Amino acid sequence: MAILPTYLFRISVAYVKVPGRLASSVRDGLAYWTTIHKRAALHQMHLTDIDLLLQRIYWIAQIALAAIAVCAAIAAFIQIRTFKLFELLKYIKEPYIVDARRIVIREIEPKRKDNWWDEGADANRLEKEASTVCGSYDLIGRMAKFDRLERFLPGSGFSRFFALYWSDSIIRTYEALEPFILARRLENRDAYAGYTWLYQSARKHDRISGNHPRNSN
Repeated sequence: MAILPTYLFRISVAYVKVPGRLASSVRDGLAYWTTIHKRAALHQMHLTDIDLLLQRIYWIAQIALAAIAVCAAIAAFIQIRTFKLFELLKYIKEPYIVDARRIVIREIEPKRKDNWWDEGADANRLEKEASTVCGSYDLIGRMAKFDRLERFLPGSGFSRFFALYWSDSIIRTYEALEPFILARRLENRDAYAGYTWLYQSARKHDRISGNHPRNSN
């Protein structure tokens, strides 16, 4: 145990004999730890910059993926709507429906009688053609009315297309067949309601803009 005090005494004597040695050691130690601290800080700063860069790249990638998903959804929505419209046009241009509309305009419209479907030798034939026209436009009107886009933005769905480009046919055939439609509603008050809705839409668009190409067949 007597060795430790002797050793400490010798060290103290050495530093008393050489007073600059202690100060030099302290300065060297402080310089060393300062250097180590600076290096650690620079290394941490470098890692922080990399982390920030990676974080920014991650969020940019997420935003890009979200934008791509939205664009894909919009493209799919447009494709589905275009396909539906194409199918509706195929249906409305079926030869038997085109012939029925032609008969309504050429034979029924000039009669202007309230009960042409009950009188005359052609009553059954004319009633059949009238039912074909009413049924076809009723289907178009109901599909357009319950179109999802039509629900949120009235007048922006399928009804706008048919009201703009088929207004002559819709208006002329409906007004020619209106007595027939009203007679059918005595039996079924909802008969051809889609046709009436489509007619009203066509009337509204026909008053607003009268310079669009229309289909009268």
